[in-house]
Amino acid sequence: MSAYYMLLTVIIQWCERNGLDEPSARAYITEFTGALSRKAATWDGDLEDLAREMTPGGLNWMALTHLEEKDAYTPWTEILGSILEKVIKE
Repeated sequence: MSAYYMLLTVIIQWCERNGLDEPSARAYITEFTGALSRKAATWDGDLEDLAREMTPGGLNWMALTHLEEKDAYTPWTEILGSILEKVIKE
């Protein structure tokens, strides 16, 4: 999925701007996101519960709160709706 790979690219480029070389940033970010996906795949409960399993005021809380305040997840569901409409028409 191109959007996912672009997200990885943006994060890796951010790491580079903050002093990490590209191969190290790529290795870390791809392993990290892979581990998160493996955890989600084996999680028995609701994924939203997993997403909210965090220390109040901690780093995960800070990231999730910021993204929710910026309504960062809405564009994902909007484009999924548009993709679904296109697939149904074809």
